[in-house]
Amino acid sequence: MRYLMVLICAVVLNSCQKEEYKVVENQEESSFLLDAQLSAYIKSVASHDGSFDDRVDSAPCFSINFPYGLWIDSVQHQMISSKDLTMIGADAQVVPQFPITITVADYVELDVENLSEFQQYIINCHSGQLYDDIITCIDFNYPISISLYDAENNYFETLVLQHDWDTFNALETIDPDRLVAINYPITLKINGEITRRVFSNEDLKNEILQIIAICN
Repeated sequence: MRYLMVLICAVVLNSCQKEEYKVVENQEESSFLLDAQLSAYIKSVASHDGSFDDRVDSAPCFSINFPYGLWIDSVQHQMISSKDLTMIGADAQVVPQFPITITVADYVELDVENLSEFQQYIINCHSGQLYDDIITCIDFNYPISISLYDAENNYFETLVLQHDWDTFNALETIDPDRLVAINYPITLKINGEITRRVFSNEDLKNEILQIIAICN
């Protein structure tokens, strides 16, 4: 009986190893980090969209962190959320109350002490000196899960991404040599509406290419 149990265990272990190897092979074939173009597109879609407060800073590659004071035609107001920005008229003269903190498209936060620094960041945004590789008309419908394979320790890890920051940060921090696969299907939102469902890396890349050719 003892030898029979050992034999059964050996067969089970052997089967598990073969199955694990097959999964690893599929992971390698579908690892989106191996496709530089696809990784760049995903990063651009997940980057911070700072265009919602352009009536204040005229800079789509960063936004001002709430809350902050804002002078509108020489009258001070408190901006608590993006809804408060609707009070700004088309021809209004606006100046933030410093100091403020801004969030750039790559989610880096920068302290701005005065108007001169603020204007310089606006110039840097429009001249391409700040990270501005943004695709604003496409959004991921979260949550999205990705699987990572650790070859050194021979195990899989699943990460659940709940926000664009999670996705951007994952692309910034995950070792590019690791095998990383998106768990499809996922859904894309175009201009705020859920319209496209994708099932593979190639499908995702093609969809993004087709959409940005229209909306950007």
